[in-house]
Amino acid sequence: MHFYSPTPEPLGHAIDTHRMDGTKQWLKHYSNLLVLSFFAKNGTRKERADAEAEIIICRRKLTYWERHHNYDAAAAREGAMALKKTWEAPR
Repeated sequence: MHFYSPTPEPLGHAIDTHRMDGTKQWLKHYSNLLVLSFFAKNGTRKERADAEAEIIICRRKLTYWERHHNYDAAAAREGAMALKKTWEAPR
């Protein structure tokens, strides 16, 4: 699970996002959104508040990767369905 900081990342970071796989990064953040959504629904009061604050940032990152030149919407949709199926499976 990723933890999101409410402060913007510093300019000039060393990671070249242009060379990254946009779909893979989107799926990482989508997976994290599922975890955060679970805590926003089932956690303690503090966990819910923290998760809801992080969900806003997570959605912003999802939007960023959706605009990435290496993002494949069909592959992301397929991966998202598989991730959702994992979360919806009986435990």
